Amino acid sequence: MVDARPSCNSWLYVPLLHAAAGTLERSAFEAWARQTTWDGWLPMVQLLQEAAPADVGIIRLVLEGQGANQAAARLPDTSRYAVSLPLPAVAAFLAEPDGYFIASVQETLLEIFAGPEAATQLPGCANTFRLAPVLQLEPNPHPGIAPERGAAPAIMSSWRTLRCSAVFVPSMT
Repeated sequence: MVDARPSCNSWLYVPLLHAAAGTLERSAFEAWARQTTWDGWLPMVQLLQEAAPADVGIIRLVLEGQGANQAAARLPDTSRYAVSLPLPAVAAFLAEPDGYFIASVQETLLEIFAGPEAATQLPGCANTFRLAPVLQLEPNPHPGIAPERGAAPAIMSSWRTLRCSAVFVPSMT
């Protein structure tokens, strides 16, 4: 069996940021809190929630330095005065209309609000999930009828269309 999980970490970082910002739906938050693959989920959410407000001008500079000019342009203008905002406010400015955070935004928010040391550890946490057993789905009860092309099991529903309510939920082993 081939593991089709991609090597990007948005499936972990986006719900983590939404949980810390208070915008992850309760059922998704509870599912992540119950998973047993990585015991750092709740401590990381708490670390992000307790982070001091960050200077919006610095966030803008970091994003522009990564080529995320469109995301940086959504931040409040700080040319006349310094503005520091907590993660929930910054996340509200930087989330795409569908709730997604582009990769450079994910990286920037995690490094600024969790700190460089914690942000550096997160890819290893994502790999912990990758090395965990793959969720086994029940076989098709009607083998002569192929599932709808592109259909995904409910647990893997597209979070992009459901605004952070059905993000990848890790197996509960």
